[in-house]
Amino acid sequence: MFTSTSTINLLFGFLCLILGTTHAAAFPTTETPISTIYQFEKGSWLENLAVGPTDDSILATRVDGPYLYRIHLPANPHANASTELVHTFSHFQSLAGITEYEPNAFAVIAGNLSLTDLAPGNFSIYSVRFPNDPPPHHHHPVVQKITDLPNSQFFLNGMTTLATCEEGEEESTVLFCDSLTGRVYRLSPQTGIYGLVLEDSTMKPSQPGNLGVNGIRTVTIGHDTYLYYDNSDTTTINRVRIDPATGRATGPYTTLARGHFADDLVFDHETGDVYVAAQKDNVLVRVTPDGHEAVVAGAPDRLTVAGPTSAVFGKGRQSRTLYVTTTGGSAAPINGTLTEGAKLMAFQVDCL
Repeated sequence: MFTSTSTINLLFGFLCLILGTTHAAAFPTTETPISTIYQFEKGSWLENLAVGPTDDSILATRVDGPYLYRIHLPANPHANASTELVHTFSHFQSLAGITEYEPNAFAVIAGNLSLTDLAPGNFSIYSVRFPNDPPPHHHHPVVQKITDLPNSQFFLNGMTTLATCEEGEEESTVLFCDSLTGRVYRLSPQTGIYGLVLEDSTMKPSQPGNLGVNGIRTVTIGHDTYLYYDNSDTTTINRVRIDPATGRATGPYTTLARGHFADDLVFDHETGDVYVAAQKDNVLVRVTPDGHEAVVAGAPDRLTVAGPTSAVFGKGRQSRTLYVTTTGGSAAPINGTLTEGAKLMAFQVDCL
């Protein structure tokens, strides 16, 4: 006899089977396992994203310009999403990683970098803090510089939160990576002080000038904290157990899977799977806890998931929705010629 939970899961799986996994729509609904939330103009490139400052909105960075956008998710499945330009970082060319380090406060990487030859550039990390005012009394966010990294020795990319500052605590901590040198740094958003905490051969590119460690995510499993990370050049997915306070390694560096050019990744706490945005392959990949890789959406020769760059799970009612940003194929046109505008997409992972 099925329990009530088992019955619900069985019915949900049957519904997913009937609906299929390739239908695309202009908004997320409970009827489409893959959908497009919002599409920008052709030539755009969305690089990274975070949920917030409310559960019904997504912050997205652009690499083709120094723009931070807020995409408002539609409450009605038959309505369209809307976008809001949150801030233009006028002294920079691009934005990269973003992470929420305190409630409604986000760290953002801004830089002057070359995407054509992957040369190092000048970078800064900013704080974007949203007020807690309820609608319709929203105020503009406060944007402040956290620190400069001006020595043209960096190619900053992925970012994740190590420790969130809660009420009564003084500091939070974020980690960010340098893709060209294969290093991960720890940063205090309150003081701007940063320092090297992780460096390993699994993080480094196979040859100078390529991208090594790219996407990074902290994950707590039981009593242990891990850093999950990918290496674009070696096409590997890896992890290392770390100290939750310092970010330093407390266990071996382990390779979990290999085979796709990964841009960013996210951990599924319900299943233990890792979802990988395989940018140059134009696919979304699922890696199971035993290391099995499977393409769950997209294809190399199709625009379905053209150049996925990053992924994050929603919150609240959308906790089983995976939001993914794309380049529209800007970095590697489909079949050598096809591109489209960058998209924010939604995937109902239990149907994939």
